[in-house]
Amino acid sequence: MKHLFLLVCALALLATGCPDPGMKALPKTTPAQSPTASAAPLALTGEISDETHPVICGCLVKEIGHCGEYMVLDGRHVEITDHGLGDMPFCGKGSELKAKLSGTYVEGKLKATKLEVLK
Repeated sequence: MKHLFLLVCALALLATGCPDPGMKALPKTTPAQSPTASAAPLALTGEISDETHPVICGCLVKEIGHCGEYMVLDGRHVEITDHGLGDMPFCGKGSELKAKLSGTYVEGKLKATKLEVLK
C-alpha cells in the first residue's frame, strides 16, 4: 500500500510539473491576445528592395497548414506571390531558410519582383 501511495504521488508530480520557484507566472491570455493568434493583419504598404528575411513553406506553419511561400516579418507570416521560382521552392528545405527579396506589398501580400534564396 505504501508503494502505491508513492507511485500515485510521483505520477501527480509528473502530471502537474514541479514549478521552479524562481520562475514568474506568465500572464493569462485569451486566444485573441496570443502572439501566435492571427489577429489583425500587418498593415503593409510600400516597396522593399534587397531586404533579407527568413522564408518558410506554409506546410511547416501550424496556423497556415498548407504549402505556399511565406516571408517572416515581425513574427508574422506574409505570403509571397509572383516569385518566379516555380512550385513550392521552400517546401522540404526546413525552417532556417533566408532570402533576399524585393517587391511591393499588395493586399497584405508581397508581390515579389526579385527573390534570391540564400544558402
